[in-house]
Amino acid sequence: PRSEGDVARAELQRRRGWLLLVMALFWNGVLLGVDSMLALQLLQERRARREWIPVEALVVSSAVERHRSSDGTTFKPTVTFQYRFEGLEYTSDRYAFGAMSASDADHARGVVRRHPEGEVITARVDPADPEEAVVDVSGASFPAFVAVFLTPFHCIGVLLLGRALRALTARRPRRSDRSYRELVAVDRRDRLVLRKPRLAPWEVSLVAFGGLAFLSIFPISLTFGIMGAGAWTMPLLASCALGA
Repeated sequence: PRSEGDVARAELQRRRGWLLLVMALFWNGVLLGVDSMLALQLLQERRARREWIPVEALVVSSAVERHRSSDGTTFKPTVTFQYRFEGLEYTSDRYAFGAMSASDADHARGVVRRHPEGEVITARVDPADPEEAVVDVSGASFPAFVAVFLTPFHCIGVLLLGRALRALTARRPRRSDRSYRELVAVDRRDRLVLRKPRLAPWEVSLVAFGGLAFLSIFPISLTFGIMGAGAWTMPLLASCALGA
């Protein structure tokens, strides 16, 4: 029979599990919304690359927009171009899907240098809606930095969900089923205590992977810029994950 202490501990663990589950669902729900927007951008680029029709376009203005805030200054390239499709003339300022203002000034200036005012460029037009056109469908403007930045948050979400499920499904083992192979020794100065590790091996790997993603952003972004950080960090994280 279970003692009152065992019952109280089991009830406390169950409540803790439900609390962690609520936190995990909220956390992962927010991340899912951000992931959906990034995935939508990739799908739009793929569709434009395969189905939209390339046409000649004339750049009528090209500049770098600066946005100042309490967090610093960000830069965004703006390229406005005119094009003709099926005898009608249109104007668009969409350089790339999901183009965002970032602190990487070199990237924005590079876009403007490659598309100066008066330059004839190639744009892609949606045949179903000719007012929709885009210049860059190469994926170079994809905010891979955001995907890398979100990696630690995804690790936290998986960790919360895993610990919640473990707390809700854990059963106190029978005395005969207990194994000491998974215990770790903790030095309490006056005595040596055996207890289960605070983190399971998969949790340790997850924390290490998220920490690597977070730390790798800074040296790579300083070297290659914000837009280049994602392009260099994503393959690095993928190779580390495969190696693990």
